[in-house]
Amino acid sequence: MKISEMSTEKARQVLCAIAAPVANIVGDKKTMDALARATEKREGETVGQRIGCIAQDVVLLLLGDHADDVYAIVSAMSGKTPMEVANQPFLVTIGDVRGMVDKDLLDFFTRSAQCHAKK
Repeated sequence: MKISEMSTEKARQVLCAIAAPVANIVGDKKTMDALARATEKREGETVGQRIGCIAQDVVLLLLGDHADDVYAIVSAMSGKTPMEVANQPFLVTIGDVRGMVDKDLLDFFTRSAQCHAKK
């Protein structure tokens, strides 16, 4: 479920639960550098090459170095335990992640971070 669709109390609980794992991921320079490289548009790059870059760099770091953080985030957002997330079929986890991506909320936090950075 998307945070914007949750009650204020449920959203508070989820945001508090994911704050530390998100901080672990975004505080990891190696992961953030890989994400920046993966999202850069390069001249002549095909869609397949872009997907390969994302899979090789970002996914491997997230599921390798930050597996516990990813499980904690998916767990908090889906209502499942981290162990349930770890043991469920990968396509179910992908579906859970797709169901929680909240463009409006991401835009809000991105704008807030940009405003804060300008101060």
